[in-house]
Amino acid sequence: MTDELVSVVNSPLFLLLLNGVLGVFGMVLTWFIKSLFTRIDKFEAREAAMHQDLVALRVSLPERFVTKLEHKDALDNIFNAIRRMEDKLDKKIDR
Repeated sequence: MTDELVSVVNSPLFLLLLNGVLGVFGMVLTWFIKSLFTRIDKFEAREAAMHQDLVALRVSLPERFVTKLEHKDALDNIFNAIRRMEDKLDKKIDR
């Protein structure tokens, strides 16, 4: 049995088929690895673009919006003015 196996393994047809199968397997493996690296590169490019967008947003937010503290201070000023007007009206009514 081993002599038959050795003769089959050493036959040119078997070696040709083995080389073909290994070649196809190598091509598929190479294509798979290349596609993985391509996807990783695209992901990194999208991540870098997203990072730049976040940096731009971080810079532009204080220009467009007020902070909670500034908003609270502005509302306090408005309410104080309204209270003063109410007090003046109450004084006029009491006369």
